[in-house]
Amino acid sequence: MDVADSACSSLTGTVVTLYPDDSNAPPLGYLAQVNGKRLAGGRYARGFVTFGLDGSAPSPAVVGIDPEFDLVTSEGSTIGLVTSDVVTTRFQRYASTDAPIGNVLDLGPGTGAGLVIASDANGGSLMVWADSTSMKGQYVDSNGTAATPFVFANGLSGQSAQSSLVRSGNNEFALAWTVIENGIARGRFVRLSTSGIIGSIVELTGDAYKHYLVKLVKTPTGYALLLHSGVSSFDTIIVNLDAQGQAQGTARRYLGTKFAMDLAFANGNFGLMAKRADGITEFRLLDANADPVADWRCIDGASEDLYDQAAIDADGDGWAIVYRTPGSGEKFVRTNLTGTGP
Repeated sequence: MDVADSACSSLTGTVVTLYPDDSNAPPLGYLAQVNGKRLAGGRYARGFVTFGLDGSAPSPAVVGIDPEFDLVTSEGSTIGLVTSDVVTTRFQRYASTDAPIGNVLDLGPGTGAGLVIASDANGGSLMVWADSTSMKGQYVDSNGTAATPFVFANGLSGQSAQSSLVRSGNNEFALAWTVIENGIARGRFVRLSTSGIIGSIVELTGDAYKHYLVKLVKTPTGYALLLHSGVSSFDTIIVNLDAQGQAQGTARRYLGTKFAMDLAFANGNFGLMAKRADGITEFRLLDANADPVADWRCIDGASEDLYDQAAIDADGDGWAIVYRTPGSGEKFVRTNLTGTGP
């Protein structure tokens, strides 16, 4: 179902500069809370930063163990970080003060394809990644002990994989991933525990038009998938799934967008972040079916930064957002549910 574009009024909220323009700021595409602070990172951030709930006192530099590729998750009171240098997958835990806890754990060989991390309710983290023959998972508990890795989806890792992992219960997770095999895109979903697969793998798309998974989000009734679809320009698409990962209802495609950036669910609504066709980062409030509740709200000016990212997280009755400025800085904004006020 095509969702019509709308005019884009300015988003209103309390804005704080985290890193000024031209400061080599990390492109932030992940946002969460950890131990009474904000945690921000992402696929292109080269690590993570922390700052106050109000945007104060951001980390003076990016924290990580690999200068190219680190992914993080909030473990509640600590931070889990995973990295792969194409040869080895490694894990490191940090305090919310940015200080490392314990030593780096070598989780063994891994290409880094489809690498993702998510935490459970017990302060541990599950990592999932692909190698040339399979998808693998490994859990590190709150004491820093790595469990035996498990293998699933033999032969399904393909030539390229984009994955998203989300907690679905106290110690259960849901994984969605897109595999590009010989130029054909296939989408899949599975539920995981800390030690293996739960149930069976769900084929989401079969042999489909080229698409890329951006994020899997937990909802009260199941999940939602945020996707790119296209070749030279990318549609923004949301698909609702039930608790078993089966597609529900009709997918929504949001006209006027250039590509998807992030998605969050809170208070019965989705908060969608996307890049507008004219290069402006924008926010839209959606209902539980992913239909628009209000028009788009634009943030800052147009940007063609190669690493343009934005992230959104629930913040009480509203939203917290980090976004890249047109001058390649990073800003943080707190806004109400509709993006019309602090």
